[in-house]
Amino acid sequence: MRRPDLREERFGGIEVLVNNAGYGYRAAVEEGDDKEVEDLFATKFFGAVSMIKAVLPGMWARRAATILGISSIAGRLAASGSGYWAAPGCVLHRFRGSLAAADEGDDR
Repeated sequence: MRRPDLREERFGGIEVLVNNAGYGYRAAVEEGDDKEVEDLFATKFFGAVSMIKAVLPGMWARRAATILGISSIAGRLAASGSGYWAAPGCVLHRFRGSLAAADEGDDR
């Protein structure tokens, strides 16, 4: 991960963040490897959250914030064997929804 604060210094602010990190993982619930599932969440959820936390203060200050999350329909309609893969996307979708609500209500 590159440091967003350095981009702010060089370019004068980040106005758009695109979250597109992820990779496939399929396993039945009882067969999922704990470490692989932790790594999946670290990438698909916590990686995105880290980037959002890094750029959001500047975005709020400038009143210019666009956060685009690239994901799949699996966060809403998970298929058999894709529960682990779908879960972090679903959680991230709800997380981003809370940011939108905070922006609309300006309750920061």
